Amino acid sequence: MDILGTVDPAKVHYIMSANFPNFPKGLELKKIFDVLGDGIFNSDLELWKSQRKLAREMIIHMRFHKCLVKTNVDKVENGLILVLEMKAEFLICKILTFDTTCDPDCLSLELVNVPFLNAMDDAKDKLSKAEEDLDQVLGKYISMKREELSNAIKSEEDDEGYDLLTSYMVNDAETKTGLKFDNKFLRDTILNFMFAGHDTLSRTPAIEKKIREELKAIVLLGEGEKRRLFKADEVKNAIYLHAALCESLRLYPPVAIQHKTPLEPDIFPSGHHVHSNMRVMIPLYAMGTMEYIWGHDASKLKPERWISDRGTVKHEPSYKFFSFNAGPRTCLGKEVAFTQMKIVASTIIHN
Repeated sequence: MDILGTVDPAKVHYIMSANFPNFPKGLELKKIFDVLGDGIFNSDLELWKSQRKLAREMIIHMRFHKCLVKTNVDKVENGLILVLEMKAEFLICKILTFDTTCDPDCLSLELVNVPFLNAMDDAKDKLSKAEEDLDQVLGKYISMKREELSNAIKSEEDDEGYDLLTSYMVNDAETKTGLKFDNKFLRDTILNFMFAGHDTLSRTPAIEKKIREELKAIVLLGEGEKRRLFKADEVKNAIYLHAALCESLRLYPPVAIQHKTPLEPDIFPSGHHVHSNMRVMIPLYAMGTMEYIWGHDASKLKPERWISDRGTVKHEPSYKFFSFNAGPRTCLGKEVAFTQMKIVASTIIHN
């Protein structure tokens, strides 16, 4: 099979936006990530459209944002800070993401080993071996949620313990979309959300210092140096923090490479020909370090490149800054991710 690799933003725009219908992920990628089943990460065409429409309705709902912020605050205040203070430095941010998605309460001082998170790591390299563990654990949580809802332990109006899995179970979208909300659908959907939110960021002392100074400006006069938890609305406009997160994602994208398979023969604006037996590879990691895209200091961690002369966050086109995908498949959880990252990063750095 022929392979065409590209880091050209113009080609990325053509693939992801201008002629999006001709460049699905393809069967080969689905085989590689078979563990993710028919979730939004793997699906194409009409199945993907239905899944994305449903996921978008869930994510933009105000109740989801209320749930997200509450869950993050609870996990950071009652889990993350206590664990860090006890110097239990193991897979912390991954556990936080896991708890937000289906809330099995992994982030606690008592739990030293989390089998599911080990399976998540294994899944990236040894998908077939880890699939049984993933199915077993996710099946357990889905059954627990079904039992809770059937026994009226949690209802649609009950915010305590409400999470993404619950929102899918109590939503009436099954009749609207034609999708069957059986255990397999819920398993594939939740695993795809967890896979998307699984990776974390890097930092440097100099950048941390500037973020700390920005956070100190948010803290009210008289609060002193006492321990403090930042709320989502407080760090929403933390420009340097936002820029540092964007810069980390540019250099260390959670998904290092994109893979497409043309449905029909096509010609890129550059004149390159592609056909249906060809794979088109987009290496995000390479794009993030290309000097002709980002300048001579492309390999340097420099949050300032994301801040305009007016002191606002500088927008970069998605086909250039590709960490959240581009075009119709742009990541639905982009704002969710920034909310989570800002709450966690601000709390750790300030405290």
